[in-house]
Amino acid sequence: MSEFGKFLKESREAKGLSLTDLGEQVGINHSHLSRIENGVRPAPKTPTLVKLANALNIPLPLLLEKANVNIDNEQAEQLGQIHSDSNGVVERILDLLKKFVNDEGFFLSKYHAEVFNIFGGKIVSEDGQLGFNKWYGTFLQTGEDDRSKADEEYAYSEFNKFYNYRTIKNDITNYNSTDSNEKFLHELQTLIKNSDPYQNEKELVSNIELSDEELLNRFSFSFEGKPLSEKEIKRLLAYIRVEHSLD
Repeated sequence: MSEFGKFLKESREAKGLSLTDLGEQVGINHSHLSRIENGVRPAPKTPTLVKLANALNIPLPLLLEKANVNIDNEQAEQLGQIHSDSNGVVERILDLLKKFVNDEGFFLSKYHAEVFNIFGGKIVSEDGQLGFNKWYGTFLQTGEDDRSKADEEYAYSEFNKFYNYRTIKNDITNYNSTDSNEKFLHELQTLIKNSDPYQNEKELVSNIELSDEELLNRFSFSFEGKPLSEKEIKRLLAYIRVEHSLD
């Protein structure tokens, strides 16, 4: 256990907080927080140190010192203000990410390549992620007709494992610099401008009065990257028509 990890654990326990309690307050998964306390992970970056100091009612200069960031009180106050402002950038990134994920926090499959181009190799690596990054880069360069079904299924499942709302939120909150996050924000804003995440859905609803056969010929239907059966599609269309008639 590192000196910082030991201090953090003692401070947390002195406040009567569980790992889950503190994690929720500062936006860190409880298992990740446990790894920090046990010295498996290094001390987080300054934005998270600021949140920890506030949650544990610890003077920021003291917590920074324990994390081997030695500055005086005036500099600590300035640093706290700077990273308070940077939280606005993080929140804007998270708001944009929500436009591309489903209720479980996984990105829609049609945006996997774009999300990888933005975040691939730039967020904290989990076990096996470096190998996947290299493999996925090669996979994206392979023509769709040359991809095997097994490769497509592997790409889908592993992408969701390493690149999802939770993993990206954890990284940009705890590890990335303000400059990196501002770059992510700019790239996501560009992606939003160049694509409407709901364009196909809007077009479907606007043409819902067409017959099932016409809609089946015009649109492809899938959920989580897997094609729906004709029975499932017709059930979905019937539901949309009912909802549309009530508007």
